Amino acid sequence: QQCSTLQLRCGIRHLAASIRSGQYRLASSIASDTTNRSNSSSRNERMSSSHKKFTVSVEGNIGSGKSTMLEYFSSLKSAQGIVESIPEPIDKWCNLAGVNLLERLYTDPKRWFFSFNLYCMLTRLDMHRFVTHRPVKMLERSVYTARFCFMTNAVNQGLLNSAEMQVLDCYYRSLLTGQWAEHLRVDLYVYLRCPPEICFNRVKLRNRSEESAGVTLSLLENLHQLHEQWLLDDQSADRPNAPVLVLDASQDLNDMKSQWDRHMPAILFDQHLSKDSCLGNQKPGYVLAKSCDS
Repeated sequence: QQCSTLQLRCGIRHLAASIRSGQYRLASSIASDTTNRSNSSSRNERMSSSHKKFTVSVEGNIGSGKSTMLEYFSSLKSAQGIVESIPEPIDKWCNLAGVNLLERLYTDPKRWFFSFNLYCMLTRLDMHRFVTHRPVKMLERSVYTARFCFMTNAVNQGLLNSAEMQVLDCYYRSLLTGQWAEHLRVDLYVYLRCPPEICFNRVKLRNRSEESAGVTLSLLENLHQLHEQWLLDDQSADRPNAPVLVLDASQDLNDMKSQWDRHMPAILFDQHLSKDSCLGNQKPGYVLAKSCDS
């Protein structure tokens, strides 16, 4: 069943009506954000249509090193003018009309998961649509992560009821078939594969205030399994329609930098499927390699 714009608007109106009056400002901000994106979409289409980018999405669990990887490629002199690193918009998630949605999500996930993820997908759309003249766009996660990892986990854990899931899924599917579909293309996924226990230790060490209460080892274990199913399971109907480069993210920073340097041609350029590459000539949708040494 196709999801129309009318269905989406009805879902958002239903959300606004169900929120207490003191929280209506939050729902209004989300709805306003949607309208602003719609009004500016034609201009952004014209700006970016003639500049096709090689889009890399860096995937992995919380604490796997995604932001560190983006920062590393941004700092490389050899990548200057080539890579546009686009991190997750945590500042927006922490201040929507004065509301820290990320903190509320971790504090009371059942109450706030729907609101947070509706806004999260809007901001991830902005990441995909970001206009740059550089040839490579490197995203910290993608809109697909929200759908196949975080939303699926919320359903499994009872954090979304069936109506809320239908609204979120309807919006997600409307993005894939609507005016922004072209912007959601991903050419390469880099999966920073890391044991949940190591991720948990890293999260504790970095001590972000929003994560202190909500990021548990159990959550990381669930997300790890969902990343494995989505990115690596040949039988999954949701398997990405693009190559997946798997890197061992359990290593320390110096070892990770060595891995990133070794795989830089694959990560930055669309010639990564060349037979001369250490990654081989795998077809899109298949895992390329854990390392050139394996």
